Amino acid sequence: DRFHEPPAYGAMCDLLWSDPAEDYGNESESLTLVATRRLSAPAKTSTATNLSSASLFLPNGTRGCSYFYTYAAINEFLVRN
Repeated sequence: DRFHEPPAYGAMCDLLWSDPAEDYGNESESLTLVATRRLSAPAKTSTATNLSSASLFLPNGTRGCSYFYTYAAINEFLVRN
């Protein structure tokens, strides 16, 4: 039934309500320090890649749910898929 409210959290919420970071493509180092890792399963990649993936998603306080995604998150997605 398609006439349901979307869930308040989870994958469907993240797909529906995630937004690009405000300074998408020009993220500063200060923003990467408060980023939240959002990978569902650990990737079998090098430690250097895992450390940099911590800056892919930021909490979305504007909406109160989901996340902001960074330019690095999109690049990571395209490389993996």
